[in-house]
Amino acid sequence: MNTDVVARRRSWWLIAAGVLLLLSAGAHGILGWKQLSAELGASNSGIDLIAALGAGWQYGTMAMIVFGIAALIGGLDVVRAGRGVHTILLVAGGGYVVFGAAAIVRMQDAFFALFVVTGLLLAIGAALERRRFATS
Repeated sequence: MNTDVVARRRSWWLIAAGVLLLLSAGAHGILGWKQLSAELGASNSGIDLIAALGAGWQYGTMAMIVFGIAALIGGLDVVRAGRGVHTILLVAGGGYVVFGAAAIVRMQDAFFALFVVTGLLLAIGAALERRRFATS
């Protein structure tokens, strides 16, 4: 059997995983946090504890979304024979920037600037490498 055909068949595993990750990220971020935060509130947990756990929970959701998109890009990249790795890194960097900025606004804590800086480094590095790869 042609190796391209085999690779394309294998790519569907990545695409299926990506879809599942995105669907589960939605459930995790919306339904999961809604139930957990209600239980924390009922237990008289402090607002700072709930906010800190919420930030971590939403970070987990962002990671699931980024991994889902990465799996989709990876699978589709095999089908199209493209160069998706740079796009995957751009998505990961963008996820870090969005999470960090949202956490800074919501938590009023400059600590989350670390996520913004890390995301910018990753996204800029990937974009520069993508440009270099495209011109060579």
